[in-house]
Amino acid sequence: MHQDKTDTLALLREKLCRMEPAQPLSADRLPTGFADIDAHLGGGLARGCVHELFSAGHDRAQAGRPAAFAAHVLAQTTGPVIWVSEDYPDLSAPGIRQSGLNPGRLLCVTTRQGGLENLCEDVLNERGVCALVADIRAPLSPARLRRLVLAAGRSMLRAFCSTGRRHLQRNHPPAPA
Repeated sequence: MHQDKTDTLALLREKLCRMEPAQPLSADRLPTGFADIDAHLGGGLARGCVHELFSAGHDRAQAGRPAAFAAHVLAQTTGPVIWVSEDYPDLSAPGIRQSGLNPGRLLCVTTRQGGLENLCEDVLNERGVCALVADIRAPLSPARLRRLVLAAGRSMLRAFCSTGRRHLQRNHPPAPA
């Protein structure tokens, strides 16, 4: 009999949770557009954090997804977005626009080889910046990542580190056609 009461109470709690209105989103969170992910993250991606994005594919369509995702999420914000890379950023204004982000908000910066991590830290320490997107070749070392996390926490900026196409293409041959 005790088990029946426990099951009934659990079902009632579940029904009540579904009937209650969703909690308003915090200004410190940006929804991703994926309900399950947003629920797991407490409403979306937090401010003052570094979010790492990885590409899973070897072709251009798959490799561009982290950039499209970052643009989609940042379209909900206001202010300049600094996009940094050691190479010329492989961005398309129509693609960025299709993700919802105004390309006029982007400031694309390239730096010398080996200077990307320091540039990211400098950007995260600037005022007036909405977010940073770094197109990096290989995952950052734990020490470098920690420095960026601390800088993002101080400035309360969102940072996205996208490890994608360039890293994958150098280490893996393209898939056969």
